[in-house]
Amino acid sequence: MACFDEFAFVVVESLSKDKTLASLGNLQKSMQNFTYESISHSPENLLKRSTRMAEARNAALNLQRSLHPDTDFVYVLDLDGVNRDLTNASVLSCWEFDDWSVMTSNQPLGYYDILALRHDYWCPVDWGVS
Repeated sequence: MACFDEFAFVVVESLSKDKTLASLGNLQKSMQNFTYESISHSPENLLKRSTRMAEARNAALNLQRSLHPDTDFVYVLDLDGVNRDLTNASVLSCWEFDDWSVMTSNQPLGYYDILALRHDYWCPVDWGVS
């Protein structure tokens, strides 16, 4: 992270059943620039993965905005294992294009999120939810 003058980590956790909360608590105690929040979901949203992801991302963005209102860049990363192939070079590649507002899918072989696709005929409902 030497390429940034200042940086902070804001993590939102939900529904972890392992030692994630303990690990996040330890990180928050040991790192000055680390904050986490654990959120719950309403019963009607528990089965809707895309809604839970949106709730978590919105909570993270709200927490980030409240703690660091003068932030120039926000980097969002899902920590459920899908981004394990990210490298420093792939993250830094996001800043090669200074006229773009958003950069995505910057790891080897890409990252395809069917949940982002919405079309009346191709994908009218949450993928994987019957």
